[in-house]
Amino acid sequence: LEMSQLQVKSADAMLKAAQSAESLAKRQLADATVKAPFAGVVSNRFVNQGEMLTPGTKVVTLVDDSRIKFRMFISEIDVVNLKVGSSVVVKVDALSGESYPGKITNISDKADQTHSYEVDVELQNPRHALKSGMFARAEIQRELPRDVPSVPNEAIIYSGTLTQVYVVEDGVAHLRTVKIGATSPQRVEITSGLNAGDQVVTFGQNTIHDNAKIRK
Repeated sequence: LEMSQLQVKSADAMLKAAQSAESLAKRQLADATVKAPFAGVVSNRFVNQGEMLTPGTKVVTLVDDSRIKFRMFISEIDVVNLKVGSSVVVKVDALSGESYPGKITNISDKADQTHSYEVDVELQNPRHALKSGMFARAEIQRELPRDVPSVPNEAIIYSGTLTQVYVVEDGVAHLRTVKIGATSPQRVEITSGLNAGDQVVTFGQNTIHDNAKIRK
């Protein structure tokens, strides 16, 4: 009886060893097979067929472009009116101004040097027409218009974290620090530091200084 019990224990130990070896072999086989973690398109391949690889070797770059992230920067006066989940319409100039609806997925909690906040918008790309690196413009509907002055983009002087303009009074240019709001391809809103009707310098700002006399 004792001999039989020892044989059973020995057989059980051999079975466990065989099961462990089988598990290790299956894992090695799985590690030898490269599987895509998601459906997509291979944009770059870094190895050739038959090449020996070591753990951590980069094999391919896999791209899923069924959804695209659009990144934009919003001024501090506008970002307070945005929230995650808000709808945005994005127009891509390279695609003849074609519009793509999207939703805001992330709003940065920290501003950059120009007091703008990074906002991420997710766009659906079912036809795969959108490509990474394209420039686009976002349209966000504001509830109420603001009665604030605006100046041409060329009038703004960016100096570190400051935004400034030269205001002309009695033929003298005064350098004034302002805060900017919404921007367009042609003009910039001034939310503080400038009054409606103020004359600003839009050309040659780099050739003058504060309290310089100028003429039209």
